[in-house]
Amino acid sequence: VQTPVLGWIIKQHKKWKEEREKYAIISVDNVLKIEIPLAELKTEKLKDQIVLEINDKGTEIVSISPLPPFTTDTMLTEASRELKLGANEIMQLAQDLFEQGFITYHRTDSIRVSTFGQHVAKAYLEDTFGEEASKLYKPRSWGVGGAHECIRPTRPIDTERLLKLINEGIITPIKPLTKNHIRLYDLIFRRFIASQMVEAKVVKQKVEVNILGVKRELERIVEIVEPGFLKMYPIVKAEEKMKPGKYFGKVEVIEKPKVSLFSQGDVVKLMKERGIGRPSTYAKIIQTLLQRNYVTESKKAKKLIPTDLGVKVYTYLSQNYSQLISEERTAMLEKIMDEIEEGRRNYIDVLDELYEEIKSIP
Repeated sequence: VQTPVLGWIIKQHKKWKEEREKYAIISVDNVLKIEIPLAELKTEKLKDQIVLEINDKGTEIVSISPLPPFTTDTMLTEASRELKLGANEIMQLAQDLFEQGFITYHRTDSIRVSTFGQHVAKAYLEDTFGEEASKLYKPRSWGVGGAHECIRPTRPIDTERLLKLINEGIITPIKPLTKNHIRLYDLIFRRFIASQMVEAKVVKQKVEVNILGVKRELERIVEIVEPGFLKMYPIVKAEEKMKPGKYFGKVEVIEKPKVSLFSQGDVVKLMKERGIGRPSTYAKIIQTLLQRNYVTESKKAKKLIPTDLGVKVYTYLSQNYSQLISEERTAMLEKIMDEIEEGRRNYIDVLDELYEEIKSIP
C-alpha cells in the first residue's frame, strides 16, 4: 500500500508546483468573499475596487442531518484537520483512550451504534438538557450487524465532567491524560452525541453574484431556526443575510496553485475511498513513509512533501515493477485477502499463483 500512496503524494506535489493560476479575490466587508479565476473575468488588470451586483433568489428553511459517528478513517481525517495532529499520534492517543476504557475500539470501518451506545447518548442528553432532551434525542443505529461498532465514548461523561472526576480522584487514569488526549476525546464524544440528536433547521439564502458579466450562485445559511445537533457539533454557522443591490468590493489578485498539497488526513480519506489499506494500517502506512524519509511534513501547514529519495524509490519501482505496485493491484490483493478470510479462496492456492507470477517477471 505504501507505494501507491507515495505515488499520490508525488503526483499531487508535482501538480502543486507546476499548475498555477491567477485569481481575483473579491470581498464585501465581512459579508461576502468570492474567488474567481482571472481568466474568466477576461482582463489582466483590475482596480482595487469593483462594482458587483447581488440578486436575491429567495430563502427556504432546510434540515441538516448530523454526521455519522467516527470510523478510523473519518476520525483520522477530522482530527488531522481540527487538531493538527499526525495520523500516528492520533492513533496512539486513541489507543490510550481505548486501553483505559474511555472509548470503544478505535480500529473499525463500521458506523454502527449498539443499543448500549444509544443509551449512553440518551443518558447524557437527559443529564445535560433535562426536559428538553426528549426533543433533542433521536436514536440512530447507522448500520446493522457486524462485530464492530463505531468509535464512541463508553460512558455519558463529557470532557468537562471527565476532568472534574479525575481532579476529584473519582476516576484515576492508569496513564496520565495529556491535553491532546482530552482534545481527541472531546472530538469523539461530541461527534457521537450529535449523531444521536435531531436534525438542525436553518434558513438558507440563495443569491446570484454578477461580477463583470461573470455570474456565481451562492447558498448561504443566514439563520439557525432550531439548532438540534449543532448544540454539540457545530458544523455550520449563520452568516449575515445579503440584501440585493450593487456593492463595492475590494479586489486582490493572487497567483496560487490549482491544487493543495495533501495532509495526512487527505491521504487517509483517499485510502478509504480507493479501497486500499485497513483501519489498522492507515496511520502505519503514512508513518513508514515519514520514517524512511520518502516524505516530509511541513511544520506550519502540516502538508506532505516527497523527498528526492522518495521520488527516486517510486520512479525505480514504477519503471521496473509497475504491475506489482499499482493502486489497482493493491486493491485487488486486498479483495483477495477478504475472500480468503471469508473462506471463498484457499490461501495456499493464492500464494502459488502469486509465486508463479513473480517468477515470470524478468
